[in-house]
Amino acid sequence: MKLTCNIKIGKYAFTHVVELTVNTSIDQLTDTCTIELPSKLSWKGKTIALGTDGLIKTGDRVIVKIGYDNGLQTVFKGYLKHIKPGVRVKLTCENEMYNLKQNPITKSYKSTDLASLLQDILPSSTTIKPVNMELGQILINNMTPAKVLEQLQTDFGIFSYFKDETLYSGFAYWPDDAATHILKFKHNIIDDSSVEFIREEDVKIKVKAVSIQKNNTKIEKEYGDPDGDLRTLHFYDVPLASLESVAQEEIKKLKYTGLKGSLMIFGEPYVIKGDVVAISDPDYPEKDGSYLVKSVEYRFGTRGYRQKIELGPKV
Repeated sequence: MKLTCNIKIGKYAFTHVVELTVNTSIDQLTDTCTIELPSKLSWKGKTIALGTDGLIKTGDRVIVKIGYDNGLQTVFKGYLKHIKPGVRVKLTCENEMYNLKQNPITKSYKSTDLASLLQDILPSSTTIKPVNMELGQILINNMTPAKVLEQLQTDFGIFSYFKDETLYSGFAYWPDDAATHILKFKHNIIDDSSVEFIREEDVKIKVKAVSIQKNNTKIEKEYGDPDGDLRTLHFYDVPLASLESVAQEEIKKLKYTGLKGSLMIFGEPYVIKGDVVAISDPDYPEKDGSYLVKSVEYRFGTRGYRQKIELGPKV
């Protein structure tokens, strides 16, 4: 199979690249893309990215498509943030979150919900998919929309990220929107050196359970193994009497027998964050299981096309 790509920056399209890396994660507000091009690349006597007359500029729209034999997948959409000259020109790009890091705002709400807040602070062109959630009183003092989203994650455990230009806000994972991909050891898994097999009885988890009440106050308690890895979980309007049982149910989901870490595969099947990977091993069936995808790093260029897939919770 032949590697193919189509990278559009502003008005110009490239069908060759030295190296390309896209990082996308459930945990991060912003997906990033780095593109390395030959420094001498030019068009009609003008350099592509160097000097005051460079043909591409910061703020230009960027669309990256990669794949095999012209079967291209769009792995990134965003904007050019920085141009670094050198033997190779290194372009740093950010996804739609780039626009949400501009134009700080100051607002206050006596009481609001997530959908209403997002509709008010985000550009009208932004497509949103929020959960139904009351937030109570909210104060925004000279903060960009992106900073507000970051604060919502800190205060309420609300995850926000773009998938295909839609801003998902609320859950870390949206299983109803997830595609499932089959991965097999000794078949399409090409590097498993960064993954380990763990047993439920060996996993130690300590949970900080935060329950946000309707009046915007918080109840915080810790459960689980005192010396375990700390995880913070947010709940909504769960009374103190029920908080421990709810937290213990979540701890059960975090303690499992299966795989933990990252796997490397080729460019197919094309996997995105939030998808599900069903993994099987013909030699060790105890490794079989399905996992949500926490993050994907796409690597494309002279050394081939790879996807580094970080496994999330087992499903």
